[in-house]
Amino acid sequence: MRERGVVFNVVTYNTLIGGLCREKRVWEAERLVDQMKSVGISPNLVTFNMLIDGFCKVGKLDKASSLFDQLKSVGQSPTLVTYNVLVAGFSRAGNLVQMEERGISPSKVTYTILIDAVVRSDDMEKAFRIYSSMEKAGLVPDVYTYGVLIHGLCMKGNMKEASKLFKSMIEKHLEPNDVIYNTIILGYCKERSSYRALRLLKEMSENRLVPNVATYSSTIGVLFKDGKWTEAEVLLKAMIESGLKPSISIYNMISRTKNDT
Repeated sequence: MRERGVVFNVVTYNTLIGGLCREKRVWEAERLVDQMKSVGISPNLVTFNMLIDGFCKVGKLDKASSLFDQLKSVGQSPTLVTYNVLVAGFSRAGNLVQMEERGISPSKVTYTILIDAVVRSDDMEKAFRIYSSMEKAGLVPDVYTYGVLIHGLCMKGNMKEASKLFKSMIEKHLEPNDVIYNTIILGYCKERSSYRALRLLKEMSENRLVPNVATYSSTIGVLFKDGKWTEAEVLLKAMIESGLKPSISIYNMISRTKNDT
């Protein structure tokens, strides 16, 4: 192909690798990745996603996990696509017993992906069983593991347990990220707990984390509904000063709330 004037770059290689993965010829695809590296072409996120997906689909979940770890080690950040591919692969594998029967030793990443999969299927009881197995295996849950569990609890309205887990991760010297803060604040807003939502918003700012539009909007709404107009207006001002633009629905909500009172 080189003699015919075909230019080999990352796009060319990815096209060939994608074709091999679709045909389940994953080991050939991996050899092609080695070849591209040998000629000075670095695999990109698309390359890794295709390989991870390919190995998941042929049941080689240990290899898929290894590629995921390799992806992070070369400075690439996994995307939602990457996580979804792994979640789908481990979901197809069924459970930890089946994985162990295949000779796969679950890693921290593996456990987190499995927990995410069962949380998405609305089975929090099973999610915490896997979490317990993870700790018994001597693996320390990280921020992402806690984030998945807290998200599941908040979606089910179980803010008491979500709060316990949130405090537990802090006690273990794990710093909650903006996603976790936003999730738990929205959970408090749904149960009309404006005091707790506002407290965590202030904590976010102290930790130099920026709330998203949904978090600001929900908290402002709850504060107005609770008659805490001053706090709501201060928060609205802070939102604008942070560079976020309030939606028309926020102003309409404020107007309706004032009219109702």
